Amino acid sequence: MTTGPRQRHRIAYVIKEMVVGGSQMHLVHVLRLLDRSRFEPVLYCLTGEGVLLDRVRELGIPVVTPASHLSFKGPALVVRIAALAA
Repeated sequence: MTTGPRQRHRIAYVIKEMVVGGSQMHLVHVLRLLDRSRFEPVLYCLTGEGVLLDRVRELGIPVVTPASHLSFKGPALVVRIAALAA
């Protein structure tokens, strides 16, 4: 029995910023080791800030900064994150 090409699963990773830190470094390692034949990752960086963004781009992973001009502090945070999903 032959099977057709596998469909890749899209995965969206969302993080506030990509400064050097534990969560950010872990995310870079996950993205580097992810099986790209099975998964299609994209990184949503809420602030658009951080030196690790270039490292992610070098991996060939799309980086989206949809609200880099907005503040992500205070009670409006939930509303802004929900708007990104729309």
